[in-house]
Amino acid sequence: VVLAAWQGKGAGKQIVQKCMEYLRQNCLSETRVSVGLLAAPGKGAFYEALGFTARPRKGQGHGMDMKLEIPAQ
Repeated sequence: VVLAAWQGKGAGKQIVQKCMEYLRQNCLSETRVSVGLLAAPGKGAFYEALGFTARPRKGQGHGMDMKLEIPAQ
Protein backbone atom coordinates (compact mmCIF):
# COMPACT_ATOMS: atom_id res chain seq x y z
CA VAL A 1 0.00 0.00 0.00
CA VAL A 2 1.37 3.36 -1.03
CA LEU A 3 0.22 6.55 0.66
CA ALA A 4 -1.91 8.75 -1.59
CA ALA A 5 0.74 11.50 -1.51
CA TRP A 6 3.26 9.09 -3.10
CA GLN A 7 0.96 7.49 -5.69
CA GLY A 8 1.80 8.22 -9.30
CA LYS A 9 5.46 8.90 -8.50
CA GLY A 10 6.84 5.40 -9.11
CA ALA A 11 7.01 4.23 -5.48
CA GLY A 12 4.55 1.34 -5.96
CA LYS A 13 6.24 0.21 -9.16
CA GLN A 14 9.61 0.24 -7.44
CA ILE A 15 8.27 -1.83 -4.52
CA VAL A 16 6.83 -4.48 -6.83
CA GLN A 17 9.98 -4.58 -8.98
CA LYS A 18 12.19 -5.01 -5.89
CA CYS A 19 9.99 -7.86 -4.66
CA MET A 20 10.19 -9.63 -8.03
CA GLU A 21 13.95 -9.08 -8.16
CA TYR A 22 14.30 -10.60 -4.69
CA LEU A 23 12.35 -13.69 -5.77
CA ARG A 24 14.41 -14.12 -8.94
CA GLN A 25 17.64 -13.92 -6.96
CA ASN A 26 16.63 -16.03 -3.94
CA CYS A 27 14.36 -18.81 -5.19
CA LEU A 28 15.78 -22.20 -6.09
CA SER A 29 17.24 -22.23 -9.56
CA GLU A 30 15.34 -23.97 -12.34
CA THR A 31 11.99 -23.66 -10.58
CA ARG A 32 8.64 -22.06 -11.27
CA VAL A 33 7.22 -19.60 -8.79
CA SER A 34 3.63 -18.41 -8.61
CA VAL A 35 3.15 -14.94 -7.14
CA GLY A 36 -0.33 -13.90 -6.03
CA LEU A 37 -1.64 -10.68 -4.56
CA LEU A 38 -4.81 -8.73 -3.94
CA ALA A 39 -5.40 -5.38 -5.60
CA ALA A 40 -7.76 -2.67 -4.40
CA PRO A 41 -10.72 -2.10 -6.72
CA GLY A 42 -9.59 0.00 -9.67
CA LYS A 43 -5.88 -0.80 -9.22
CA GLY A 44 -5.75 -3.97 -11.34
CA ALA A 45 -4.40 -2.12 -14.39
CA PHE A 46 -1.37 -1.00 -12.35
CA TYR A 47 -0.40 -4.62 -11.68
CA GLU A 48 -1.26 -5.77 -15.21
CA ALA A 49 1.25 -3.21 -16.52
CA LEU A 50 3.88 -4.95 -14.36
CA GLY A 51 3.12 -8.37 -15.84
CA PHE A 52 0.41 -9.71 -13.52
CA THR A 53 -2.79 -11.31 -14.81
CA ALA A 54 -6.12 -10.33 -13.25
CA ARG A 55 -8.35 -12.86 -11.51
CA PRO A 56 -11.50 -10.83 -10.69
CA ARG A 57 -13.20 -11.62 -7.41
CA LYS A 58 -16.57 -9.96 -7.11
CA GLY A 59 -16.72 -7.59 -4.14
CA GLN A 60 -13.10 -8.18 -3.10
CA GLY A 61 -11.08 -6.28 -5.64
CA HIS A 62 -8.88 -8.24 -7.98
CA GLY A 63 -6.60 -11.13 -7.30
CA MET A 64 -3.51 -10.96 -9.47
CA ASP A 65 -1.12 -13.74 -10.56
CA MET A 66 2.32 -13.88 -12.08
CA LYS A 67 4.33 -16.96 -12.99
CA LEU A 68 8.11 -16.61 -12.71
CA GLU A 69 10.56 -19.00 -14.32
CA ILE A 70 13.74 -19.03 -12.24
CA PRO A 71 16.67 -19.85 -14.53
CA ALA A 72 19.67 -21.97 -13.67
CA GLN A 73 22.20 -19.98 -11.67
